[in-house]
Amino acid sequence: MIGFGPVGQALYRALNLEELLPGFRVCKVLVRDQNKLRTVQDLDGCPVAVPSSLIANSVEEIFADNDFSIVVDVSNMEEPSVICRALSSGRPVVSANKRLLASHGREFIRAAEDGGTFFLNEAAALGKVPVFKFISEFCARLRILRFETICNGTTNFILTQIANAGLSFEDALREAQSNKYAEADASSDIDGLDALHKAKLLTATAFGLDILAAETDEYIYCDGIRDIAEATCTFAAHCGRVVKLVATSEMTDWGVAIRIMPTLLPKHSFLGSLEGVENGIVVHDQLGPASEFAGPGAGPDATAAAFLSDLATARECMENATVPRAFARLTSADTNRLLPKETGTVRPVFQSYSPLHQVGVLAAKADVVCSHGISVEQIYNSTRGMTDLTPDVIIGERTTMGQALSAARELSNLRCVTGAVKLLDVAGDEPIDLDVLI
Repeated sequence: MIGFGPVGQALYRALNLEELLPGFRVCKVLVRDQNKLRTVQDLDGCPVAVPSSLIANSVEEIFADNDFSIVVDVSNMEEPSVICRALSSGRPVVSANKRLLASHGREFIRAAEDGGTFFLNEAAALGKVPVFKFISEFCARLRILRFETICNGTTNFILTQIANAGLSFEDALREAQSNKYAEADASSDIDGLDALHKAKLLTATAFGLDILAAETDEYIYCDGIRDIAEATCTFAAHCGRVVKLVATSEMTDWGVAIRIMPTLLPKHSFLGSLEGVENGIVVHDQLGPASEFAGPGAGPDATAAAFLSDLATARECMENATVPRAFARLTSADTNRLLPKETGTVRPVFQSYSPLHQVGVLAAKADVVCSHGISVEQIYNSTRGMTDLTPDVIIGERTTMGQALSAARELSNLRCVTGAVKLLDVAGDEPIDLDVLI
């Protein structure tokens, strides 16, 4: 096992103490500090020390011991050499390190093929939801056209607390951290990078694309929930909607477009109804109604459960000398067909801040939006509880992503605008319910 954070501790407890998967045990743990005492809680909540004989702090020490058959990565390491070495030696790898997989998956596939083995990454996205297994089996029968997913439990928890409990962004983040749903440095979550890595893994599996390399990130529009105003969430509630961080991937005649951005979803839609750390995905195919799946998406126990599923799959494949269908999808991947981030359409929401009681601000902002060929559908302004700056929300009619981004950049340059302009999307084309606002 590489790493021993909260997920590693939960998995160690499940395998070595609770013996939830007979035949499996953690025989070595690679950590940075070998001298630090490592403990886990048993079923009674009492701390149990991890035997010092299981602790290693060098890669050479791990590979000098041949008494292991699978490598489990529960770390946040960025260096791919350990995983490549394990795969090249013929040992399967089970990983939740979505950043490493999304940036170096191409190398891992080659190493696995050279070693005659495979890797599994069910724990890398959507927690307990077996999404990669579902997608790979789904693709054996039908062709996926598009999927939308809420794949980051931390941001969903934060947005739920803002909407339901009226917390500020900062207070909601602190609550997520106190519940161990967010790291001390949660920037990867709140800036959308975690969702980007997961979206790349899901897209590679769903559409059979060779995109698991760092250089493909530049094709993906990615923006998280940092700077989402409470007023924007209030506006969404007035419209019967909620703000969620949604990753969308769509196959077109020209290629695949991926984007990650805050989106206003109907409150009672499948994804809109997911609260707290729940994750979910909606998959569209060429035949009819979409397929929907949801489950816990954050927390050590949810991730450990996904690891247990992958370990069981790995054992079955090793016994039968086969490879998992999800891995086979990656090895048969097509060339990179990602479209530029300006591709696709969006129903834009522009959130910006301006000084209170300044004349002509809304008109100036609306003029900028219209100058980019975007018709203004609705304007929302609330000064309640504001002392110096007020957030304005402008919704435009559906337009290209490129036009929306250009309008957002020009809005940011207005002298009456303070700080960056936040761009959101509105799901669907249903009109905003003006009666609710009145």
